[in-house]
Amino acid sequence: HKLLSRITSVKHDFQVCNHNYFLADLKNRNEGKKQLLPNYQGVIIDEAHKFAQAAEQTFGHAISRNNVLAIVESVRKLQIVDKDVVMKVTGLLSKALSENGFFFNRLLDGQFNQQDENIKLRTVINGRHLADLKNLTRTLTDLKAIIANCDVAPKQIPLRNYVCNQISLLIEEIQYLIDAHQD
Repeated sequence: HKLLSRITSVKHDFQVCNHNYFLADLKNRNEGKKQLLPNYQGVIIDEAHKFAQAAEQTFGHAISRNNVLAIVESVRKLQIVDKDVVMKVTGLLSKALSENGFFFNRLLDGQFNQQDENIKLRTVINGRHLADLKNLTRTLTDLKAIIANCDVAPKQIPLRNYVCNQISLLIEEIQYLIDAHQD
């Protein structure tokens, strides 16, 4: 703590840090949190060709067709006791897969061979895409509510909690995209 307080209390002519630390400082400043770096008037970015990738990692949000598939696989491992709940969950999984497919098929609109899941594309999200994302969010929210309250064997409670967490994280990512693209 002594070194940190000395570094932050002394006036500097320059400060050296890596891309991620600089971007974390920017993120903190934008969110009204504690600054990681002293105030500065200018910035020199070394290896600037790597800066965009670091910024994407710090500020970016991404969803993949595989996110919903991973949730489906995790849910299928759950041994839900109530058969009526199983039927509801099965219906919501089918609906989520369908909505996921609608969104990505419309979004990509034939831009690449869909066999290659590793390709990352930048694309514009329009009103129809937002509607697809909102539908998917509602379905995932319903799915999470049912799974969170369903009876499973005691040894499966950690898996049920993991599945609910997976769904929550995906909902947050989708909601971020929706909020970022609202008019």
